[in-house]
Amino acid sequence: MIPNLPSNFPPLKSLYQAPKGSTTISEPSQQASNLPVAQAQPPTVHALAWSPNRRSIASGGHDRLVRVWKSTTGLTSCLYCGHTSSVTRVVWSPDGQYIASASLNEAVHVWQTMPVEGKTTEQKVSSYDGYVGVISSMIWSPNGACIASSCTGGTETSVRVWEAMTGRVLLTYSGHAYWVRALAWSPNGKLLASGALKEVQVWEASSGHKVFTFHRHEGWVKAVAWSPDGTRLASTGEDKLVQVWKLGRDHSLLTYRGHTDWVGIVEWSPDSKHIASISKDHVLKIWNATTGNDILTFRYNDNAMHAIAWLPDGKHLVSVNDRGVVQIWQVQDTRVPLN
Repeated sequence: MIPNLPSNFPPLKSLYQAPKGSTTISEPSQQASNLPVAQAQPPTVHALAWSPNRRSIASGGHDRLVRVWKSTTGLTSCLYCGHTSSVTRVVWSPDGQYIASASLNEAVHVWQTMPVEGKTTEQKVSSYDGYVGVISSMIWSPNGACIASSCTGGTETSVRVWEAMTGRVLLTYSGHAYWVRALAWSPNGKLLASGALKEVQVWEASSGHKVFTFHRHEGWVKAVAWSPDGTRLASTGEDKLVQVWKLGRDHSLLTYRGHTDWVGIVEWSPDSKHIASISKDHVLKIWNATTGNDILTFRYNDNAMHAIAWLPDGKHLVSVNDRGVVQIWQVQDTRVPLN
């Protein structure tokens, strides 16, 4: 029996088939419900991303293809070809109608999602190949009109904002002295946060005017995320910390120290009350964004988690690892906030 799934979650039609042929569901403790879902992936997967409605997952890997597959069945619904090297990044547009994918040869392609089951297509809406280096971060604007991207390699330290449908560059932001490894668009689309070595800069997406710089990290910043209400940011990095902070204050509202290795993924819950973070120590943590109290700690196996997403009810988290195993987590905050 699958425990306590939200009513709006798509029906689950099949389960993960283990390598030896045994079909399994496991239910770990600590308020987590673990449901691996059937799916076949190429041997090496470099990028995974959830669709906005959580019904599909896009993945890219060494075979140079972008796969779109159903999260409830694991069946591939479409294959996109066109890259000439390994696919390293995939991101969905906010409306779920387009996918942007990046490869090792510095090219970014924008594809329109196709409803034809199991078909391979070379159709793309636009391409952008203005980088000399590997795309390190890529994100759509909230209105879906633009994409912001950055890269690592050579002397390239800029962030570029470009039209998703044409590839035309609208703005080049050059405020960093080092490679930018993390990007996040504010919920209202007016600001971008970019993380580099020891700092996060926040700047106007339309003009490139720098608004604020946060200096509380040691080493590279690996991820940055705005709270859905737009009042706070969470940033993570090689220093093993998650810093929660506000614009205009060069100190943290909260420093979360629950990880023992660098933290590469951070996601706010829809109500801005909780944060999920994943680190290289193979630990998923869910914690109170105001108090830092742990809600859930899960130690997983050697298959790295590539993507996590909160469901709209804020009570469930969905993750997918590099083998395409989907897991659903039930989140319950039973602790009393500190006064």
